[in-house]
Amino acid sequence: CAAWSKTMHGHVAGRRDDGTTWVMYHWHAMGTPGATAERDGFAQMGHLISLGGLDIPNLEFHEQSFDVRYIEHEQRMDNAGPGLRRGGTGVRYVADVLQPATWSYRAEGLGSVSGHGVQDGGDGGVGLEWIHPVGQEEFVPPKYGVQKLGPARITAETPGGGGWGNPFDRDPKVVLRDVRDHVVSVEAAATDYGVVITDNGRSVDLAATEALRGQA
Repeated sequence: CAAWSKTMHGHVAGRRDDGTTWVMYHWHAMGTPGATAERDGFAQMGHLISLGGLDIPNLEFHEQSFDVRYIEHEQRMDNAGPGLRRGGTGVRYVADVLQPATWSYRAEGLGSVSGHGVQDGGDGGVGLEWIHPVGQEEFVPPKYGVQKLGPARITAETPGGGGWGNPFDRDPKVVLRDVRDHVVSVEAAATDYGVVITDNGRSVDLAATEALRGQA
């Protein structure tokens, strides 16, 4: 199994107007698994220590339960480690915490590769994170720490899982599917997988793909 990426989630805690307290984890900024010999890595999942058994809550439930508004939660392009089996894709996660809160940072995957590839597979992309308090300058948080902030936005781009096997051995039809799903760009299909996509983006140029892979 290729390496799972390290996590990017932390949590925030605050007090409601009625005096009750709340604690919310940014579960939706979790990392992602690496690929295995049998399959691609999952797109986003719970911790390796739980074998992915942590259920990530749906966004609507969190918005009803906490003072948070979700802006984006989608897979990152060109983030998964290339391979015969592609690593899992990290996500771009943007959320507004609407009340003053205490932020507890946890971002082991911040700024360095953690989803390493195996068996000639490529590494997943690095994690990135920014905190933007309302009316203040945006900043990159520490990997660990505690800080009190007013209403603020978190933007996390979580790292990708590692790939398994030589990416030039991946089925071109599967690469095309990833391109059409906006998981792999047309450019990365060529450079990382040796697959040439036609100008209309709907099919594989088989002759050009064979020639490109033959140069490897």
